[in-house]
Amino acid sequence: MQATAKYNRRAKFFSIAVARDAAGIEVSTPTEICETYCSVQYGSSADRRVAAGTEAGQAVTVRVRTSALLRTVKITDRMEIRGDSAIYAIEGAVPIGRGEEIEFTGIAAKGAGA
Repeated sequence: MQATAKYNRRAKFFSIAVARDAAGIEVSTPTEICETYCSVQYGSSADRRVAAGTEAGQAVTVRVRTSALLRTVKITDRMEIRGDSAIYAIEGAVPIGRGEEIEFTGIAAKGAGA
């Protein structure tokens, strides 16, 4: 657990709506929930070795100051960290302390790009 998080990166949180077009093809449309400053910690080398042996991608932990919008983020949503080339599927969201912060964990799918 970090004593004091450095909020020196930007993360965008968004939901994905899936609908069918006129031809019956599924179309995914992202809708931004919010963008905020965060601290980012990438998975350990052990995590990367496990991910390399499976279809999972890079693990990431993002810590943010809580807000009403961030409390609406669900594990079916996605996040993007500015400067990365991946979209992360949110795997967990845990309030930290007395609810002043939220820690999101995510996994980047192999081949997923921004």
